[in-house]
Amino acid sequence: MLAIHGTVLAEVLLTTTNVIESGVQAAPNHDQHHVDSGCSMKAGKPFSLFSALVLSTASRTYIACGAFVLLLGASAVVLINRFLPGMAESTVGVGALMFVLALVPALALVWPYLRRPEATISHYSEFVSRLDGTMAEEIAVDMQRTDVRRLGEELNKLSKRFYVRHQEWTQARLELEQIAGLADESPCLIITIDHFGDLRYLNARAEQVISSLGLRQGDLSLLLPKPALQLVEACITNQETLSNIEVTYNGHTFLWTVTPVRGKALLQAHA
Repeated sequence: MLAIHGTVLAEVLLTTTNVIESGVQAAPNHDQHHVDSGCSMKAGKPFSLFSALVLSTASRTYIACGAFVLLLGASAVVLINRFLPGMAESTVGVGALMFVLALVPALALVWPYLRRPEATISHYSEFVSRLDGTMAEEIAVDMQRTDVRRLGEELNKLSKRFYVRHQEWTQARLELEQIAGLADESPCLIITIDHFGDLRYLNARAEQVISSLGLRQGDLSLLLPKPALQLVEACITNQETLSNIEVTYNGHTFLWTVTPVRGKALLQAHA
């Protein structure tokens, strides 16, 4: 009888092993987009219970050991009840203990995948709300879950890119302020007009000349070369500079230069 139970136990173990191996071999064909720490998971999708229990090498080891312990316990209970009926109550306790011993490591393995990472996500959200580009901050990455780990790594990359872009923007703004300062201090009349003929900028010298002639900004067209709008459109369309355009007003002569600047025309005149 003991030999028969031993044969049955061996067959059950062999069947269990074959089932596990067939599940492992079939799983990668189902999804081979990403493999990380022995677990196969399609990018962008959360872990499933099948991934947690079957596709991990460690979890397969736990399952095999747990199944082996349970089968040993069940076989021992059957043999003792058959040949030593008086020990039935104690064998039930032994079987329950073996079941617990097999269940605890399986639950310990599956728990991190079943637990929702609210604390980690909340921590990540606070990190994002602090980003202002003034420094390249980094956040501690949760390594227990692959999807959460990836999110943390991408947030750190985003923080670095945000810092670089902020530094580039700050440098560009400083350069523009320097250019604007040079234009304001220039002794020449500097005016910017868009392709609609609308005034976008005039420097301090231009304002001074307009005031000295008793004109307002709306009367600026009296000082511009004619036809001003056509010249601006030609300058922007052809992306070429028009030079030495002479205009005389009230005894004052202005020598204009029209230069295209990013969809606008920069008019510069020596009066």
